[in-house]
Amino acid sequence: MCLIVVANSQTLAQFGAEDVYDWCSYNPDGAGVMYFHGAQLKVRKVMPSVGTKTWGRYPDELYVANVRQLLADACAQADDGTEIAIHLRMRTHGDIDELNTHPYQGVGYDVETC
Repeated sequence: MCLIVVANSQTLAQFGAEDVYDWCSYNPDGAGVMYFHGAQLKVRKVMPSVGTKTWGRYPDELYVANVRQLLADACAQADDGTEIAIHLRMRTHGDIDELNTHPYQGVGYDVETC
């Protein structure tokens, strides 16, 4: 099952490196974040390295580092008090790619893959 975390930047900052590592261990198939920066909805995604599915243990270290950076950037850029939504994917069907990783692209905002 995927993991979704919704919190403001102050709360997210309380999660440490071990928490993010654990999230990525069980949800290794892509991560996305969305938040408001001014009037603009920001959506960013990171993907694991190809061929690194290791459910439940030893996630792709680059993926973990990229998810940590994604969260740090979101906390730094999100408007004060604004909630940030993070989705970490555990593939049940479909390819492991940015098209199958939430949040999906919608009308009025662009998706940036990091």
